[in-house]
Amino acid sequence: MRSLSLEDVVEQLAYDFLSDTHCGWENNDGAYGEFCFDAAARCIHLEFNERFTSSELYTHDF
Repeated sequence: MRSLSLEDVVEQLAYDFLSDTHCGWENNDGAYGEFCFDAAARCIHLEFNERFTSSELYTHDF
C-alpha cells in the first residue's frame, strides 16, 4: 500500500478508464478527448475522438 495525492489518483483513474474503453489509444494519429467529473451526479463522462490512418487493398484478376 502507498500514499498517493488526490491528483495522482484522479490521473490514474482516468488512464484506467481510457485504457479499458479505448485500448491502444496512445498508438494512433492524435486521439483527443475530455473527461468530465460531475461529483453532484456521481458520474464521470468521457468524450473520446479517435484518429487513425486507414489503408485498404483491392486486387482484381481478369
